[in-house]
Amino acid sequence: MKEQLSQVIVARALEFGADLCGIAPVGVLRDSPSTVINAAYGEASRPGYCGDPSKSGDAKSTIIIAVAHPKFKPEMDWWFGSINPPGNQLLIEVIIKLKQWLTVNYPAIKVYPLPYHVENGGIYLKDAAAQAGLGCIGKNNLLITPHYGPQVRLRAMLISEELVPTGPGSFDPCADCAMYCRKACPVRAFDETIWTKEAMQVDILPARDGTYNRRQCNITMDSNSTDAREEIVTLPEIIFEKNIGSENDTPGKQAVKVIRYCRKCELACPVGHNKV
Repeated sequence: MKEQLSQVIVARALEFGADLCGIAPVGVLRDSPSTVINAAYGEASRPGYCGDPSKSGDAKSTIIIAVAHPKFKPEMDWWFGSINPPGNQLLIEVIIKLKQWLTVNYPAIKVYPLPYHVENGGIYLKDAAAQAGLGCIGKNNLLITPHYGPQVRLRAMLISEELVPTGPGSFDPCADCAMYCRKACPVRAFDETIWTKEAMQVDILPARDGTYNRRQCNITMDSNSTDAREEIVTLPEIIFEKNIGSENDTPGKQAVKVIRYCRKCELACPVGHNKV
């Protein structure tokens, strides 16, 4: 019965608009690499920190969804003023529909939709997705999926039912890769080993071997935001769908500040390029 329910939930998520869906036990997230490493660096002291997902009521399973973010649709990841990126809007819509479906059809199951950011009560999405069998963490410190490569965006919810997990899997395209992702980084965030297994007491390190400087990466993201300029753009239609957009937004051309975050390491990855 549990295996059947897992399969039905995955099928419904795909029907509602997700490109990928997987399930992982909440317990494995407590000891995920990101949880352990960030806690060691004081992240657990931040308000709203959810390094222990089991704090969300009686949650037992994580449902993780992904939508593809292909190179030819860069606007899916853009911020239009203070409006959430369209890709995230789509993820929210899928989560809303999946929660409504579970509530109607399985009223005994408690559902806990999660915010995106860990500091607001979310979970480490890449770790959860890897545990759910959607892919693996690559040498660019991104989730690499078999079909879409790293060109995906993630969202999750917790539920009180103990489901049969869908992972982890054995997919690993990075073992013999020439690391195009690291060579593409404009701030050389992969040039220095920051983390070691001995120091962190974990087997899986950021970017596989600990060669990832998150602070350097954040420099680029900060400059993407501060250097963004106001443009006349046609806002994507998804912003105005029911339960998604702001009541004050109207379709059509508007003058807004457009933030385009760096994707160079993501787009340099050859995995999935012929499929998105």
